[in-house]
Amino acid sequence: MNRVLSYEQLSLLIRKYARFGIESRQVAQRLGRLLPEQLKQLQKQRAKEDPSSGLTYAMRVALGSEEYVEQISRLSDMAYQAHAARIQYETHLMLVEARRTMRAFHNR
Repeated sequence: MNRVLSYEQLSLLIRKYARFGIESRQVAQRLGRLLPEQLKQLQKQRAKEDPSSGLTYAMRVALGSEEYVEQISRLSDMAYQAHAARIQYETHLMLVEARRTMRAFHNR
């Protein structure tokens, strides 16, 4: 279905995607900053469970753990949402600018 959005609708969508993109990017950045500390905690937890295995083994187990994979997945999802919102924001802005240019061109 090909429907034409009014300028007001486009403006609302631009603001919506701008706000959502900023919020998603901030959450992704926070998750990214927390990730190394969470990995260290998982490594320590694994090392306590089996002290004879060593820190290197504990790190490998932590990196492959379900908890760490879930954290990476959450980070990836938020980064994806931030990028998708940015693309929507820029696309709608380009549409507004294209309409403005076309109007100016036809009004010559």
